Amino acid sequence: GFQIADALLVRADLADHVTRAGTSEYEQDYTIIPTVMNVYRGYSWADIDFSGTTVRFVATHLESLFDEGKVPPAKAQADQLVADVGEGQMPVVVMGDFNSDPRDPRPADDANLGGQPVAGAQCAAQVPLAQAASADDTCSAYWTMVHAGFTDSGPNARTNLSWGYGATLDGPDSARPEGFTDRLDYVFTKNMGVPLSAHLVGN
Repeated sequence: GFQIADALLVRADLADHVTRAGTSEYEQDYTIIPTVMNVYRGYSWADIDFSGTTVRFVATHLESLFDEGKVPPAKAQADQLVADVGEGQMPVVVMGDFNSDPRDPRPADDANLGGQPVAGAQCAAQVPLAQAASADDTCSAYWTMVHAGFTDSGPNARTNLSWGYGATLDGPDSARPEGFTDRLDYVFTKNMGVPLSAHLVGN
């Protein structure tokens, strides 16, 4: 198999304020069938002191692969992430590629140009225009984070799509004429104030 590593970069002027740092591996991996290899993922974290207040920063990349109709591995990884870093009162910032859009799993008749998880035997279709109170997190890493008390810092994930960039990050991949189709990358916060602003970088 192979491991996909996560790096957490700390600005040079904050390096002396890092009080603890570490890494962890998700228990849920993905086996490519027929059994060719296992894909292992995890997260990196660092506690940084800001004038007596310690904030934990986490960088992660949840599994992108999934089996049709089954619970995506990203959901189980999000469950572990919440249990590992979201239970206490410490302010937490979680950044990463969650491979989960608020619309997932999609209804079977959805255009789903980005190839995201579709409803099946184990996963009901996400309710239309899901909000925190109405969303089903059974098969959704995104809604697992929200239901655990994390705030999506924005910008609005329904109207600010970012998945599908080309290798040079100058716009949508030329092989994808439909442009950006999904939002998979987020900054989540917990036990903190309301984010003042959020922007996508690029076009």
